[in-house]
Amino acid sequence: AAVTLKTLGRGGLGALVDAVCSLAHAFAGLVDAHPGFELHAPPAISTVLFRPAGATDDAVAAVRRALLGTGRAVLGRARADGRL
Repeated sequence: AAVTLKTLGRGGLGALVDAVCSLAHAFAGLVDAHPGFELHAPPAISTVLFRPAGATDDAVAAVRRALLGTGRAVLGRARADGRL
């Protein structure tokens, strides 16, 4: 963190955080508008929690592994309301 702050400066780090949060909110809007996805809740900061609509936990896990394997996306694993 110290290297990042020294490199970007206080204003630069703040701008980076603002940009990341803005992108998260824009992505959440796209997810929410798409019938193939379920948005768990609007992002509080930069994490967007979503899943394919109607998918089982096994299907969600398989999609996540496939995307990670191809390098097309990095999706974290989270549990909300007892589901992946």
